[in-house]
Amino acid sequence: MAKKIEIVGKALVVTDTVSGTIELTQPPVRTWYKEDDLQVGRISFYDLDGTEDISGTFDPINLADAVDGSLVAFTESTFRTFAQDNLGFNSPVTGALTNVVDVNSLSDFPTPVGGVIELVQTPGESRTYVLGAVNIDCGSNRFTITDGNIVIIGSHRTESTITSTTTGNLFTCVDAAFFPEKVGFDCINAKAVDFSTPVATFKSFVCDNVIIRNCTSIFSIEGAFTTSFRTLTIITSSVGGIDWTGTDSSQINMSNVLALSWVGTLFDLGTATFDIIDIGAGNRFVSPSGTTILSGASGSANLKANGRALVDNNLFNGTGNALGGGLDTMDLQWEYKGNIFVDGTTLNSRQLVDSFLTSPKTVTIGGGNQGVFFPVGGSNWSSDISDRFTVSTAGIIEYIGLKNIESEIMIFSTVEKDGGGSDKICGKVAIDTGSGFVVSDKTVGCTQNATPTGISSVGLFTLSTGDKIQLFVANEDGISDVIVSESTGIIKGG
Repeated sequence: MAKKIEIVGKALVVTDTVSGTIELTQPPVRTWYKEDDLQVGRISFYDLDGTEDISGTFDPINLADAVDGSLVAFTESTFRTFAQDNLGFNSPVTGALTNVVDVNSLSDFPTPVGGVIELVQTPGESRTYVLGAVNIDCGSNRFTITDGNIVIIGSHRTESTITSTTTGNLFTCVDAAFFPEKVGFDCINAKAVDFSTPVATFKSFVCDNVIIRNCTSIFSIEGAFTTSFRTLTIITSSVGGIDWTGTDSSQINMSNVLALSWVGTLFDLGTATFDIIDIGAGNRFVSPSGTTILSGASGSANLKANGRALVDNNLFNGTGNALGGGLDTMDLQWEYKGNIFVDGTTLNSRQLVDSFLTSPKTVTIGGGNQGVFFPVGGSNWSSDISDRFTVSTAGIIEYIGLKNIESEIMIFSTVEKDGGGSDKICGKVAIDTGSGFVVSDKTVGCTQNATPTGISSVGLFTLSTGDKIQLFVANEDGISDVIVSESTGIIKGG
C-alpha cells in the first residue's frame, strides 16, 4: 500500500494509492518533517509550531511505502530534497524569500573565520536563518552579529538546536538586533548570548520559544531597547544567569518563562535602569538552594524617574531566595501582585496601614466650640504596618503610593466627656488633599453615655499620592473637652 506525497496547487497532499483516499492536505508553508525519523525509515510531518504530529489519524509513513507525484519511490535523499524544496519557508506558496537561508548543517552558515561565524554578511542588513528539525553541531565555532538584524528560527522547538563547545560567548551581538525563535542553545563551555548596543539605536533582543539546554551562563544584556522573553525554558546554567548592565535600557518583558536549574542569580538587574519592567503571565521559577531568582537595587533605583515595574502572577518556587540585592516588594515604583511565594515570608505589594494610640489623648474643645471638630493629635500615635503609607506620632496618616487607590478607612475609638456626664461625643475621618483637613460627614460615629463608649468612623475613599488622613472629634452638646482613651485605625487599599 503506497502513500503518494506531492504538492498539488497550494497544498501538500498525501494520498493512499490503493483506495484513492486523501489522507492529508496541509499548507506546505506550515509543514516540516522530522529528520530523526527519516533516518530510520519513517516520514513524520509536523506543523511549524513544533508541537503536533499532523500525519492525520495514521502512524508515520514508512519510507519504503512513500512515492512522489509520478509514483517514483522516495529514498531518504530524494524525500529530504523534496522537503527542502517544497516545505516550510521554501514552499512554492510563499515564492522566493529574500535574505532567508536554510540551515541543516554547519556548512549552511557563513564560512567560519578563525572559529568565528559572522551572521551579518553586509553591514546593516536583515537576514533570517531557518534551521531544520536537527541539531546543528558547530564544533568549537562561535557566532557574531555585528551591525545588522538577525533572526534564527527553528522549524521544531525541541529538535532545532545549535550546539557548540566554544568558550566565552556562543553569540556576541554588537550594535545589532537578535531574534532567536523556536531554537535551543547548547553551549556547555560558554554563555549563550552577550548583547551590547546603544539604546538610541532601538535594537532589541527578543527570545521566543527558546530553550537553554546546558550553558555556563545565559545572557548578558546592555542597552537593549526591548528585552523580551516569551516561553523561554532554562534547563541548566552551570555558572550564572541573566544580567543587565548600563544605565539606559528601555524595557523588560517576560511571560511563560520556566527556569529549572542555575547558579547564583537568575535575573540580576545590577544598577541598570529601565522605563518598564514587566515580569508576569505564567512564569515559573524553581530556585535551587543558595540561588536567587530576582535581584536589583534598593529604593526603585533600577527604574527611571517615571518608570514602573510590575511583577504579577508568577510562581516563585524552590528552596532559594525569591528576591535579592536591595529589592523589596514595598518599593514604591514596583508592584507585586498575584504571585505565589513558596518561601512563605515574601509578600505581594500592599496598600495597608494601621495606627493606634499608645496612651489616652485629651482633645481641648474650648469656649464657643460646641459641635466643632478638632484633630486627635498629640504625640502618642504609633503603627506596626505601614505599606505605602506613613504614620506620624500626631496620628496623621499619609498615602505615599504612586497610583490612585480605592480605600476603606476604619477608625475605632473609645471616647468620653472630660469630667463625666453624657454629652454627645462624635468622631469623623478628615482628609487633607492639599488644602487642609476637611471632615467627612459620611464617616460620623457618635455616642451619648456617662461612661467611656466606643464609636466607629468608617468610609470609602479614593486616595491620591500625598493625601493625609486623621481622626477628628467634637462635643456636640457642650464645650467640655473630649478624652480619647483608645483608638485604632486601619486603611486598606485595592
